Amino acid sequence: MSATKTRILDAADEIFVRRGIDGARMQEIADQAGVNKALLHYYFRSKAELARAVWLRIASSFVPGIFQMMASDISLDEKIDRFVDTYHTACRRAAVPRSDDSGANPPLRHVPRRALLRRGRAAR
Repeated sequence: MSATKTRILDAADEIFVRRGIDGARMQEIADQAGVNKALLHYYFRSKAELARAVWLRIASSFVPGIFQMMASDISLDEKIDRFVDTYHTACRRAAVPRSDDSGANPPLRHVPRRALLRRGRAAR
């Protein structure tokens, strides 16, 4: 991936977290990335395409590990514990972008890990 595309994705990620997808503006993302708006649109033709790229970058950092863990021989309880821990860590590191009117982050982002674990065990 080019350094320019990485700067654009980093800027978009930060702005999507702060303003939500609907509240973010392509010009603001371009300014923060240090590129002009035409170059931003060369890489990402729409804000939806940019948001998808940001989400895929976030997901690609933790989803393969989840698949590997789920295929392992560890107990179901340990799989649940590890999944919740991985999800919780990923959500704390980078908010998952959402496109809604509130611009809010997903509700699980601020749920303590213990509460997620209790929910997982209660559902079994």
